Amino acid sequence: MLDNRSWPHSYDAEGRRRDYEDIPTMISDLVDDPYRSLAGGLRQAGGFAKDTTPFSEFIWVDFLGPPIQPKDIKADFSAALR
Repeated sequence: MLDNRSWPHSYDAEGRRRDYEDIPTMISDLVDDPYRSLAGGLRQAGGFAKDTTPFSEFIWVDFLGPPIQPKDIKADFSAALR
């Protein structure tokens, strides 16, 4: 049912679809997605409005992905956001 409604976002940090068994069962076991963090920072800075579409920030992640490298986000989040 969840998959039928496109509610889960079962992709890893490289954008590969994962089986549900691969999704951590505890929040503390989740891996930080630097692009997701960057998209959240961009939204908070007024770069785009919160949308009612589930996981709409991941559309921004796909847009931001290739030009900005994860190492650059981790090294200087503010510069990557600019």
